[in-house]
Amino acid sequence: MRNARFALIPLTLVLASSAIAGDISVQVKDQSLRIESDDPCAFTITQTGLPFGSFRITPKPVGTVSTTINGTTAPLVFSGANKDVRIDIEAASTIACENLVVTRDLVVETEEAAKFAITNCLIGRDMVLKHEQEELNLAIQTILVQDDLTVDHEGVGYLIQISNSLIRDDSKFEVETPASQKSSVLSFSETDFEDKLTIDAKGKGPDFVSFQSPASTVNGKVDIRLGEGSNFLDLSGTTFRSKVQVRGGDGFDVVRSIGTLIGSSATFDLGDGKSDVEIRECEIASDLLVKGGEDLDDVELIDLTIGDDLRIDLDDDNDVAVLTNIGVTDDLEIDSGSGADDVLQTNVSVLGETDVD
Repeated sequence: MRNARFALIPLTLVLASSAIAGDISVQVKDQSLRIESDDPCAFTITQTGLPFGSFRITPKPVGTVSTTINGTTAPLVFSGANKDVRIDIEAASTIACENLVVTRDLVVETEEAAKFAITNCLIGRDMVLKHEQEELNLAIQTILVQDDLTVDHEGVGYLIQISNSLIRDDSKFEVETPASQKSSVLSFSETDFEDKLTIDAKGKGPDFVSFQSPASTVNGKVDIRLGEGSNFLDLSGTTFRSKVQVRGGDGFDVVRSIGTLIGSSATFDLGDGKSDVEIRECEIASDLLVKGGEDLDDVELIDLTIGDDLRIDLDDDNDVAVLTNIGVTDDLEIDSGSGADDVLQTNVSVLGETDVD
């Protein structure tokens, strides 16, 4: 196995304003709280100590100058917002949502450099976060979303962290970055996804997608697509109860899956760039397919239990596949392609047929 080293480059958020903060317009319209601004701003939203449908918004400084709310620097309380919370900021922003109960949707749209934190919140329907231009720093902690979670980012880079949360329906993360030396990070810990999880990291910059300890659980189908840049994907320790599909990009991709439980089939389609894949100490209930790309691939499979077929397709370059301590309930098929490939097998048990080409 060739050593691949990735270094996380910290994503530093700098509000793109000078020393001048702007005013945000806040109103309750059609029983929904609406917050809008075209200026750099910072504020918090909370319901602590307030009755249902009431929200306290507190302005915060940008540099040395405070944001204003409807022209005032004092915190304001808005009542009668029994449906959605909608935030639309078209400049650099720092936003914190704390201890909220939103009856229907929470929709946040931001531009330029944005820092957004949501903590201890219950969302009665969908949560939608859209951001474009510049960097996005998003932290989601201890939330319950009753329906869908959507994060859509198109900008220079991102740091998205989700922990200790529950998403009842589908979750989709669509992140796109231009060619950049800034590393972009999407991480999950101790989060349960009760339906489908889609991750589309289709940018040109380096993307790091990681499931971290404490472990997360995904009940629905998982579809992960890596972009054109160099990527690192770590699925370790996670329980996937349905099908898992990973598609690599054109850059150098590193994929790790250690101690993972997969309740259906798993497909790792490595794309056309160089790839380094390690799948270790995993249980896969159905088929496992590892498909190499046009460039050199290293594939290491160790201590696996596979409930159906194992298929390895190494394609056309000089690839390396190491199989150690593997139990295959049905067939083993290895297609080494037209390159000078090395396939090393140690203690591989196959109950069905074996076909090595």
